[in-house]
Amino acid sequence: MHGTLAIWAMGGTAAVIEAGYEVYCKQNRRSFKPPEPITEVNFDRHLGDEKLVQSFLPKNERSWDVTRYYDAFVTFYVEHARNHGFWETLQKFIFSREYNIPERKMLSRFLSGGMHPMIHVGYAAEMELPVMLVEGKSTTLPTFGNNLFLIS
Repeated sequence: MHGTLAIWAMGGTAAVIEAGYEVYCKQNRRSFKPPEPITEVNFDRHLGDEKLVQSFLPKNERSWDVTRYYDAFVTFYVEHARNHGFWETLQKFIFSREYNIPERKMLSRFLSGGMHPMIHVGYAAEMELPVMLVEGKSTTLPTFGNNLFLIS
């Protein structure tokens, strides 16, 4: 979705935005039904879930970032954002000490995902689009966050 937002932000016409959207839709990966929902209780258990769904995908669609729990984390963050708002969700799950203990390392995960999570969250903040926050946060979860631990 962020590519479509970039086209819009640069003043693209409706036809160009629609064409870009169609291209991005073809690039999106499939969604998988998670084995269980994510809750505050099982949140840590599925961070960096190494059990990938690769066997279900054609070879040209295999990627490190397709986990069994991606959709469950999306649902979890959507509910949190609905109940607590955009900024509290961003603060809690990226910057808080509670979510940056060694077992979680959420800021490290956020930064380990390359620019992708930051692009999503940047659009979320700039355009006030909570769905982009959810996407950005959810793309941090398959990363292991071992490269960097910033908050001690």
